[in-house]
Order: sequence, then C-alpha cells, then structure tokens
Amino acid sequence: MFTLNVTNLFKLSGPRLDQSKFSRCISSNRSLRNIIINDPAPIIYANKKSIFITTPMFTLHSDTIIGSLYTAIVADVLKRYYELKGLEVKLSVGTSEYGALKVRNILKKPDLDLQEQYAAMISYTDFIRTTDKRHENAVEHVWNRLMENGLIYKDKVEGWYSKNDRMFYSEADLKENIHPHSGKKLKVTLYTKRPVEWYVEERYKFRLSKLLPNLMEWLEDYEKFIIAPNSLQGLRNKIRQGLIEDVPISRPRGPTDWKPNLPGETEQIIDPLFDAYINYLTVTGYPWSEGNSNKFWPVDIQICPKYILRSHVIYGPALLMGIDLLPPKKLFAHSFRQSRSDADPFRVINHYGADVFRYVYLAHGDYSNSNEFSDQNINSRYATDLANQLGQLIHKCLSPKLFPNGPWIPTSPSKENGIPDTDRIIQQALENLPDTVDKHYEKLELSKALKQILAIITLANEYFDKVSPIEFLTTKDYISMNRALYYSFETLRMTGILLQPIMPKRSWKLLNILGVKHDEHKWEDAKFGKGWPMLDNKRRKWAPYLYYNLYPYLPNMADDVANEENRKKVVHGENVKG
Repeated sequence: MFTLNVTNLFKLSGPRLDQSKFSRCISSNRSLRNIIINDPAPIIYANKKSIFITTPMFTLHSDTIIGSLYTAIVADVLKRYYELKGLEVKLSVGTSEYGALKVRNILKKPDLDLQEQYAAMISYTDFIRTTDKRHENAVEHVWNRLMENGLIYKDKVEGWYSKNDRMFYSEADLKENIHPHSGKKLKVTLYTKRPVEWYVEERYKFRLSKLLPNLMEWLEDYEKFIIAPNSLQGLRNKIRQGLIEDVPISRPRGPTDWKPNLPGETEQIIDPLFDAYINYLTVTGYPWSEGNSNKFWPVDIQICPKYILRSHVIYGPALLMGIDLLPPKKLFAHSFRQSRSDADPFRVINHYGADVFRYVYLAHGDYSNSNEFSDQNINSRYATDLANQLGQLIHKCLSPKLFPNGPWIPTSPSKENGIPDTDRIIQQALENLPDTVDKHYEKLELSKALKQILAIITLANEYFDKVSPIEFLTTKDYISMNRALYYSFETLRMTGILLQPIMPKRSWKLLNILGVKHDEHKWEDAKFGKGWPMLDNKRRKWAPYLYYNLYPYLPNMADDVANEENRKKVVHGENVKG
C-alpha cells in the first residue's frame, strides 16, 4: 500500500486546468466529467478473452508520492494496450481505509467523491474500498477458509514494528539512524527508511512456515514472470535460510478503527496488509458462486512499488495457496521514486497537458532504477521528442502547400520497378516496428517501446527532408510525390496506433485527422501497408478541418512560472527586475 494525493490528475486534457477550479468543481457537486474530455469509445470485439490487471490499494494521504502515480499510469497503459488487442480487461484500483485519524479526516471532507477522483485519473473498471460490504464478506470468507485449513493460530507477537508500513521487520531488514532533530539513535527499515519500535501484543498469526516449500516452488517456476530487478534473489535466499517466519494476520482494534471484528472475536480485526491484498479477490466477486474458479482468476499482471514487494511475492501468494487458489501469473515491481527536486505533476499537466505528462513520465521512468523527473528533463524531452520530431512530421505531412487542390491520402506505391534504397530503409523499419514495440509492451519496458517509436519518427523526418515532396509538386511528378508522402503518412498512422496506450487522446485526434476510421485503430491495424483499406473503392481524405498543432513549441515550465510570478508582482505594484 502506498500514498496518493487525491488532487493529482494525470488524465486531464486541454491546455490548462486551474487547481482552484478543480476544487470548486468538487465542492459545488458538479461532475468531474464536465471538465474532462471523455476517452474515445472502446472498439467492440466479439468473443473476448479476459485479462486481470491490479494496482495496490492506495492509502489516502495529503502528500504526493510519485510512485503511486507511476503505478497507476503503467496499469492504465497496459489496460489500453490489451484492449487494443481485443481482450476484455479488468483493472482494479481502490483505497485502503484502515482507520488512521488522518484517513478519517480526509473521508469526512464534504462532497469528496473518491471514485470520481479516480475516474479522472485512469480508465479503471473496478473501484474497491476496504470498507465496502462486499470486501468485508470476502475477508470473512478467506479467514474461515484459512481457519478450516489449520493455517491460523493465536500467539503473542513481539518484534520491531513500523506503524507507517504496518509490518514487522527482522533485524536483518533494519539499520540505525540518527534523528535529525533530537540526535537520538533510532532503528529504521532499510528500504522505506521509516522508524520502527518494539511491539508486544496478542495477535493471530498466519502459518506461513507451512507454505514455504510451495511458495519456493512457485518462485522458481515463475521467476521469469516476476520483474523485480535486484530484489527477488534476496527474498528467495531468506526463504531458503529459514528467515521467513509466521506473520501476524490480525491486530488488536485501535481507537480509530472501524473495521468489523473477525469471526468469533471481539477485539481483533484483519491486519491491513492482508486486508489490502484480499481486495484482488473481492473485485472478482469472491466468494464465487461457481466454486473455486473465475474467468478473471488468477491475476494476470500485478503492478506495485518495489518497497511492498515482500507482501506480493511472499505473504499474498502464500495466502492464496492457503485457500487453494493460484497465485498471480506476472508481477511488475518498479522502483520509480520522487526526489524533492522533481517537478510537481500537477504543474506539468497544467503546462503541457495530460498525454505529454504520461509520455515524459514513461520515457524517463524505468522500473529498474530511479530517475530525475526534473523541470529541465521534462522541457528537454517535450521539445526534442514531441515538438521537434512528432510535431514536425505532422506539420510537414499536412502542410497546405502540398495539397493545393485539397487533401488526399497517398496510396501504396507500385513495386514493379523495385524499391529505391531510400524507401527500402524506412519500409523495413516500419515492417519491424509493431513486433518490436509489442515485445517491449509485453515485458513492461515502456521506455524502450517509446525509444523505438521515436527512432522511426526521426527516420521518417529525415526521409521526408531527403525526398522533398514539394519538389515533385513543382514538376507535377505526382507518382513520385505519392511515393514520397506514403511512407511519411504510414509512419504517422502506425505510430499513432502504437502510441494510443500512452497518449490516448492526442493519438486518437491524430488518427482522426489522418482519416483513419475508429474501427481501424486496433493493434492489429498497426501493420505496414494496412492503412486506409477503403482507398481502392473510395478515395479517402485527411481532415484539414480537424487539424491543429498537437505539439506546439511552448515556453519552458520554469520560464512560465517566472513569468506568472512577475505578472503577479506587476499586478500588485511591485518592481520586476529583468
């Protein structure tokens, strides 16, 4: 579980959205959809196969944690990717409301619709809260199954406990730090750096030790499907060395807790860590009426920050084994984290728009390391990739100078006399692009997928400049002009389809401008030469009335902020230097 600032929006479209207007919209009970451009309608497929993608339960908090945004963006990208491939996708998100006073205060805010807030961020299919009655029913059923299987017992629990992480830690997972203010020594966790204190209390324990052999076998069989660089081996070694012990699965009721008591108990409630994990079952309708099977189970892809990896490769899978259910098929644990010098996400969205935010986030972000999400990197990435490459290619292809007699779509050039070398290079690159990008999406290597797409766009710009279609227009060599434009238009069409999961709205607008019909936006349509299939029967046109500069040159964010500050000073009669 990790924290989320409920005012972070990364799916909003349009040039600007003032945060105060957003707050007023919430408080005046107007729907968020009045200020959000709806997503393009999904393409309808018959006989869909199903896939289940999950994110951890977000713990409500006032601070922004970039890891939560990255997790949600990656999940949303994967959902859109698999939908384009014709699958029925279930994507679950939700909130862990475990009773802390700060969470209670957030939930008491008037007119705060958490589900609307999530709808403004990602295209989820299921929203779950740990206080939902359906979730409480699922927790009770899991508890009773574990009891029946002899996997729960009551015991005195003592050890180093982190209130922030809601977990016990062994000495091997701790280190000593010096408190920055008091100068006192204190123990903190190695990864989250959060303080721990010695706890002694009565709790129920989960008999994890009984399931370790099965867990170890699963980890070895599914190692290649667990993407958690530099972390998995350490956890596996702890299992081999017997360092993983039985863990608490309940806790005494606190003064701010509102969770129901466990069956047969008056002062014990489910531990928040297990409570949150069971939500993956809840959103499938567990307990299932058809017995021990469901079309969405097991989970196909779980996405989580690396600092909760232990709960997703040890505690959670063991819990599922304990009730005779299969663990997840694939796990993606990223280490993307924010430093204090990183840019504020809301300001990035406000300046560049939501799709650009998603692109830059994923182009800079990599699950295997932490990256600076700074103003300078964002400005540079937007200018270099989007304005100078993709934006320029769109502008070149759709220049009115090339279409004095009105817009038209170039057709596939004749190959009777062979393919010129200049054409062969870009054609081969375009033919290989879909499979290359597809493999990166499947491996969750989204930054690599973007790198491949950008390389093709760069090549298409170089190709356009080299063949110079405007010269063929001057000489009225329309066959050569058609050939020169075809590869550039096909690059835009194919990359427009492949970029849809990451930049859904701008890609959809680009495809509409190009005259690509909605049912031709599918992943399978991103094949070289498959565009505009009606061309032989009816000449298609691109839509100049829809065209506008999708990626204009913009001032840097730092300059924008400085100009706004200067404007405020002028308004208030202050002198502005420079």
